Amino acid sequence: MESDEKGGRVGLRMRKQLLKPIETKKACKKNEGKEMEMVTREEEPLSPAARLFHEPSFNLYIIAIMGCKTRICPQVVKANLVHTLLKHPRFYSLQVGDGEMMRWVATEVEIEKHVIVPEVDQNMDMKSAEEFVEDYVYHLSKTRIDKSQPLWDLHLLNVKTSSESEAVGIFRIHHSLGDGTSLMSLLLACTRQINDPEALPTIPVKNKNKKQQDKERYRGFWNVLMTFWSLLQLFWNTAVDIFMFMATAFFLKDTENPLKGPAGVEFTPRRIVHRTVSLDDIKLVKNAMNATINDVALGMTQAGLSRYLSRIYEKGQTTQKKNNFPKNMRLRSTLLINLRPTAGIQAFADMMEKDTEAKYGNWIGYVLLPFTIGIRDDPLDYVREAKATVDRKKHSFEAIFSFSIAEIVLKLFGTKAASALSHRIIANTTMCFSNVVGPLEEIGYYGIPMSYLAATSYGQPHALMINFQSYVNKMTTVLSVDEGTIPNPHQLCEDIAESLKLIKDAVCNDYKIRCDSWRTQEPESNEFISALAAGMKSKLIVEVSPGVSPSTLALAAAARHTGGRLVCILPERVLAESNKVIKDSGLKDIVELKTGDPAELLSHYGNIDFSLVDCKNDDYERLLKLLDVNPERSVVVANNLVSEKRGLEGTVKGLERVEVRSMKHPIGSGMEITMIGKTNDIEKIRPSSPKARRIDRVDIKRKTFKSNWVVKVDEESGEEHVFRVPEYA
Repeated sequence: MESDEKGGRVGLRMRKQLLKPIETKKACKKNEGKEMEMVTREEEPLSPAARLFHEPSFNLYIIAIMGCKTRICPQVVKANLVHTLLKHPRFYSLQVGDGEMMRWVATEVEIEKHVIVPEVDQNMDMKSAEEFVEDYVYHLSKTRIDKSQPLWDLHLLNVKTSSESEAVGIFRIHHSLGDGTSLMSLLLACTRQINDPEALPTIPVKNKNKKQQDKERYRGFWNVLMTFWSLLQLFWNTAVDIFMFMATAFFLKDTENPLKGPAGVEFTPRRIVHRTVSLDDIKLVKNAMNATINDVALGMTQAGLSRYLSRIYEKGQTTQKKNNFPKNMRLRSTLLINLRPTAGIQAFADMMEKDTEAKYGNWIGYVLLPFTIGIRDDPLDYVREAKATVDRKKHSFEAIFSFSIAEIVLKLFGTKAASALSHRIIANTTMCFSNVVGPLEEIGYYGIPMSYLAATSYGQPHALMINFQSYVNKMTTVLSVDEGTIPNPHQLCEDIAESLKLIKDAVCNDYKIRCDSWRTQEPESNEFISALAAGMKSKLIVEVSPGVSPSTLALAAAARHTGGRLVCILPERVLAESNKVIKDSGLKDIVELKTGDPAELLSHYGNIDFSLVDCKNDDYERLLKLLDVNPERSVVVANNLVSEKRGLEGTVKGLERVEVRSMKHPIGSGMEITMIGKTNDIEKIRPSSPKARRIDRVDIKRKTFKSNWVVKVDEESGEEHVFRVPEYA
């Protein structure tokens, strides 16, 4: 199974399809009794990649375990397979011949041979049923599907393994039929949403506007400079990764460790265990650390492996140490990368319903991902390290190189040479890792709702393979292990799940510490902000903040006074708490809470009358520049502008002919106020010296207005500053 990486698709869109869909001669009868013939071609050769998976040391099978909320009726499943999966050529074709001569040959599928329904004890309790399913998959991994039939089967077990799972379906598919992403897409194309039986599942997609937004950071010369620097990094990273790739192929091995399997481990059966955690918890960490779900999955895996290995290494130590790991320990994973342009669910659904073509096959590259093993004082360090490593790998063509070199070796030297190269590289690393996104909605197969998905594989030259599979609001961690190397896989699975809990708790504690300060904010600063927003008669007020704070309530009070509204953009992790605060304050009808990427959300609001950006946000400078302010009259407040931080400093994008004035004031932790508008509409806000106890007349415009006065005392100097906030009539 593979992680989705769009960056690896560069240059592959024009790549020709290695293997065209097979067409076969079939005769099917219409209702009127007329016979319709489908014109076909037969005996299409296997692609080089498909032949690679038939080599003895690389004979891989994909396993997809599906928990079902209701009991499975085998007859319903068999009847509908004919109209869905069996319309794909790979699933009704034999693989005939050996080596370079292997070909796809269409055949009549005997459905009874492919859908297996073993007899099970219906009186088992849930724990016994779970162990039965686990043992069933273990014994399944000892076998191979006979090549006298298409290389797939489906096992239906009507046993209750949990409160949410009344039955289990186990798909086994040979890897030569396609890569994990295409096979998962094909299986999902056979399902429909439970809430909308006509709708296909939807898969999360990346934000296409992110790169465009990132370009807003730089202009002119700096844009050229940063582009040059980025290209330099790209080529340097790629060169280093290619060197490491070739070194691993020839001599560079991982440190011997309790997770690394012996020679020939690909021929051993696999114990497959899985554990489901909350996807919302992973998203909470993701949003808090400005990371991706893949970063968090890698971080919790790194933490879980460290806990597991630490327990093993401690047994052989006479002294108690925090880190008992070997010095300079090298432990790497092969991270599988999907190079396919799209998920392809709709294409596969159209193929099954309308007999259209769909791209298929094995389109995967991989990168060598180093894991830093050790016990950390701060659990968040695991995610930080994982994010730094993955970000660097994203800025490299390593995945494309590994994909291309495999194709070149296949074409020039044949499958045996390619198999030997791939086997050597994988065997010199410790484990394999992948993360596959699943559907956002609950899905079902012809009325049978699914409770979870757990996908993995067996036959790889690793003793450990870790897969993450998302489904609705759940994330399932799946381990495929060689029991001779890892005798207690349940403990390792538990360590990974427990690591997520520790990381989540650290995020929540960190947020609590940072946000406890909101209760101690100086009331004068909030009074000033509220008076300024109300005095400007602001209708649209936008705040970017780490959470609801007194400044939020102050702005909401101003919005109620002016008959306007406040849009507060904050992290998703604090949404529940923020909703409660707003509800308790009685301002629910005034405040709109929005979660997500602030840069993207700000693009939805134009002509903002009053905006406040909390400069505790690491990206505050870009956010200030992205504000679409009202050019007639508006105010931008950069709050918590401490030390050397810089605000707008009198420059607002796209407002060359409009008066813009910025001043920094010693209010709260530091605040820059930028006034925007026509020259005769701006009333300059200037602190007046308490020693003089006067207001300079030069600052007063010849315009009738009411004034609100705010007094601020500087605690360090003891000076009193008086601010006049204009209220326009």
